[in-house]
Amino acid sequence: MRVEVQRADGTPWLEITLGNGDQSRVVRARSLDQGSLELHEDGDVVAVVRRLDPSSGPLTDREREVLSLLARGQTNREVARTLGISIRTAELHRARIARKLSLAKRSELVEWALQHGLLGL
Repeated sequence: MRVEVQRADGTPWLEITLGNGDQSRVVRARSLDQGSLELHEDGDVVAVVRRLDPSSGPLTDREREVLSLLARGQTNREVARTLGISIRTAELHRARIARKLSLAKRSELVEWALQHGLLGL
């Protein structure tokens, strides 16, 4: 699954494309307040997502920082360069994050990061 987030032209809405090709769908989101997003599909409200406090989760500050960069599309190499760490260390952080959250795919990590406010949306 691919998750792509873009701000719609001139509106407070974000368009989130979930999936690939024929399986994809677009969900529109708007911020209700600092802690929640309202999700719309085909003009109907389909969910209100409340952001959880990331500091209360199972990840360390560094792991949240790495996950935020990965969720924004950075590769392990780019994460390493951004944080001034080795590529192997970036890979180890990603593996620990995936293990702690019981998630394997990048798209699942992106979804978790979005739900927990790590993308700053």
